[in-house]
Amino acid sequence: MSGLVEFPGDRELKVEIKVLKKEISSLVLRRDDLKYTICENIKMKYMLEIGTLELKVYDLYIKYIRLKRKKELIQARINRNEKVELNSIEEQIEREFSEYKEKLNKKLKDVSYAKARNDLPIICNEDSKRLKKLYLDIVKKIHPDLNPNITKEKIELFHHVLDAYKRCDLVSMETFYILIEEDRDFEGDSSLSSNLKEERDRLLKLLEKLNEEIEKIKKSYPYILKSYLEDEDLKLQRIEGLNYKYASYKIAIETLMENIELLLRRLDE
Repeated sequence: MSGLVEFPGDRELKVEIKVLKKEISSLVLRRDDLKYTICENIKMKYMLEIGTLELKVYDLYIKYIRLKRKKELIQARINRNEKVELNSIEEQIEREFSEYKEKLNKKLKDVSYAKARNDLPIICNEDSKRLKKLYLDIVKKIHPDLNPNITKEKIELFHHVLDAYKRCDLVSMETFYILIEEDRDFEGDSSLSSNLKEERDRLLKLLEKLNEEIEKIKKSYPYILKSYLEDEDLKLQRIEGLNYKYASYKIAIETLMENIELLLRRLDE
């Protein structure tokens, strides 16, 4: 008699592990679809419909607080009977407001990204289903969490697969799938031969972690912007509020510029 005796408990554990792997594979697809497709589309639509106005308001806000700070620095020098050097003041303001400038640049990139994504060709429903099916099959075979004993080469290959999924690149996904199918050296169940209970417990923890990640994504930016896109009244309220801020900052900026000009004029008298 050759081979190892398989106890009934081992068979049950293997069945449980198989079911867990199937459920985890589906959750990985759900999480990645949520993260790389749904959330990115929500962000794109929000930026195109509301984000561009937010950018304009934030740009005006920075101009307003910079002018306010400029007036404060000029007044402080006047109060101390110091020479008012505008170049020095501008350099100080530039240093103080570098963080605001970085945030503005990020908002600019977000809007540019949204416009670029909006210009991408939309894949048809059939291609989208095919892309997800291929990705799900590949996840089962070489996802590092499901297959802890895979080689570094396969881990690197999976990163390329994930990149293709993010880009909705069906042609590349088909190619990767063929490469993986043709690799006969891969043993998808190699991790099961060591300790079935440990593998079962590991997969249960992974299942819990994936569910937590999905819930976290749904409670975080940009998924939370979804309400503005689904509720027309809420969207209009947001736009009206931004328009009000925009008008208010414009008036405040004009007032500050007049005040600064008056301060400088008095110095020349």
